[in-house]
Amino acid sequence: MNMYLGGVSVLLFLAVVLEYGFSQVGFRLGTVPLPLTEVFLAGLVYLYILIRPFDAIRIPLPGWLLLFVVGLAFYRTLLALPDWGTLAFRDMTHFAEILTFFLGLWLFRCSSVRYLRLLCLVVFVAAIAYGSLYPFRFALQEISPKVTLVKTVPLVGSMSGVGHAVAAALFVVLLNTTHPVRYILGAISLGVLAYVQARGLYLAIPIAVLTAFLSGRRPDRFHILKGILISLVVALLPIKVMIPLAPTGRIGEISPQFFWEHLKTAFGAEGVASGSVEHRRRMIAYTIELVSETPGAWLTGLGMGIDLIGGSETGSDPTIRKPHDDYLEVYGRLGVTGLVPWVLAIVLVLSRLVGICRGVKDDEVRRLAISWLCVAVIYLFIAATQPLFSYPFGAVPFYSLLGMAWGLHEKYIIGSSSQRHAVPSDRPLWNFDLHPRALGNDG
Repeated sequence: MNMYLGGVSVLLFLAVVLEYGFSQVGFRLGTVPLPLTEVFLAGLVYLYILIRPFDAIRIPLPGWLLLFVVGLAFYRTLLALPDWGTLAFRDMTHFAEILTFFLGLWLFRCSSVRYLRLLCLVVFVAAIAYGSLYPFRFALQEISPKVTLVKTVPLVGSMSGVGHAVAAALFVVLLNTTHPVRYILGAISLGVLAYVQARGLYLAIPIAVLTAFLSGRRPDRFHILKGILISLVVALLPIKVMIPLAPTGRIGEISPQFFWEHLKTAFGAEGVASGSVEHRRRMIAYTIELVSETPGAWLTGLGMGIDLIGGSETGSDPTIRKPHDDYLEVYGRLGVTGLVPWVLAIVLVLSRLVGICRGVKDDEVRRLAISWLCVAVIYLFIAATQPLFSYPFGAVPFYSLLGMAWGLHEKYIIGSSSQRHAVPSDRPLWNFDLHPRALGNDG
């Protein structure tokens, strides 16, 4: 079991910290690219089923819904192979990585809340440390080893997935520790986000703060508000130190005026990088029109392999074939038959997580749940503006977090309810006890 724990932990760490570089690590079977993420995933699923077969088949409702989506995507991939070849496999990776839901669920069942809390802190503090190098990303790219799967990229320094990981880390460190170092880590996170300059995060972070306020108890609200405010004050120092060394961020200068002008472009105003907003609108409109013009596509989707954004018609890079919206891509590829169970599974898990945030008395467990809820909100929001779940740095942490969240529900809601209604009985030897606590979850 230690091998399974270590394997899932390493996969989560590599996906979050090495972000885009890790997504291009793998090898080829003939002409078919096989990402290392999928190799890890298949091996870990096989290992757990081998070690705990009875527990592996104990699948909750969100798991069945997600399995249906994965099965449907696999079927559509097989249908697309004659026409689209390896492109069909590329479009399948998001749906394959949905299976990390089970990695997260099983990780919870065979470990403890304390271990998962520590794992999240280690992974996301590492993401902050890596993100702090953002102003020097081009120098990192020069010295980094290169990896090639679909395209050649530096293993370190791409920084494509740093923004949302650091935003998530902000809530993980502020909610899951009371040590004063959390303010320093929070300040570094805010400094990194000042350089990333992502419109989606300008909106996602306040929404996550609001989520924490609405879902948590009064002490939790004070805890997160104090953490954010002190981190903002402390952040002024590293930002002032860094500006002379790197005066501009990803797009423009580091200043309140720039952030305000940049934010306004998300709502249609002309200004810095407003062209990318219009470009996204054209891609989204093309995908919707393509689905509506294809008979039956609204129900079953267009399948794998097909270019959903019409690169030549929308002015996109021809190697980019996805709308910058994961919800729209699921709809475009699988129709409402795939979209509805996918969304329903996510809603089911998050609704149970809200119940834990409000109902569990243990501060440590409750704040861990609130931090996971905030992370999920950030990822779901960014997924509406970027193809986040098309890459391991989005799909692996998000779905594994959903699995761990359902594990919390099993232990603290289902488990406590079972204890309240338990009736003493003489249990026969063949009545296997598959409750998480009986399986070694010492929480």
